[in-house]
Amino acid sequence: MININASIVKKLRDRTGIGIMECKTALIESKGNIDIAIYNLRKNAKVKYEKKVSRIASEGVIFIKTYDNIAVMLEINSETDFVARSDDFISFTNYVANHVLEKRCNDINVLMQGKLEYKRNNLIQKLGENINVRRLIIRQSKEKQTLGVYLHNNARIGAIVLLNGVNKDVARDISMHVVAMNPMVTFPEEFSKEKIYYEKSIIRAQTSFSYKSIDLSEKIVQARIKKYISENSLVNQVFIKKPDIKVADYAKMVGCDIVNFVRFELGEKHGV
Repeated sequence: MININASIVKKLRDRTGIGIMECKTALIESKGNIDIAIYNLRKNAKVKYEKKVSRIASEGVIFIKTYDNIAVMLEINSETDFVARSDDFISFTNYVANHVLEKRCNDINVLMQGKLEYKRNNLIQKLGENINVRRLIIRQSKEKQTLGVYLHNNARIGAIVLLNGVNKDVARDISMHVVAMNPMVTFPEEFSKEKIYYEKSIIRAQTSFSYKSIDLSEKIVQARIKKYISENSLVNQVFIKKPDIKVADYAKMVGCDIVNFVRFELGEKHGV
């Protein structure tokens, strides 16, 4: 059997990122030729890759990147938090964000083709976990508009807010509020009829045992659903930094109006 020393194993490991024993086996099979070993590893990677991508990726990061008047927010998943904090994973996340900014593409199926998918496959092989670009959003401000972004320091929650008007500090304050208070919609009228019906049915079930009068029960339902809609609409929420005013009023104080927001939380289901 050919003698494979630690030095050549290290060279192959540095070039591929895979485990020491896998490197040694590949070098034995290639009789010490690194290029052939890499070729064989790449040729055989598809089977291992398919096994890894079938596993659930439930950890990861929320990542935000801005350039001029554009903001990109991504959710990229891994299987463990340990991998999500690795330099290789963070580098890939940054690469994806740059690619989105360059292509102005918010369709993941289109985005994850060619070089980007190639990099993802290589990362899966190197880190030994399924890596998944789960979702992304692009927001762009027009003239006399402002984008505000905020990413929680654990990289698990992020938000982008768009304002009519120019005030970066206010836009950032409101995006921080969105991260902390988790509004469901920007404006009350954005709640779907299905969502309102669902919440009313819960409230009715809660009040039917407390009030004998049907009319009184229905008044309670209407009051509670009105409160629910108000508390979960960004413009009507009490502003976290100034509890005596609503978020919309805080924006208006500096001549701004809220246009919309988007909030990502790691692993959440989305839709109202």
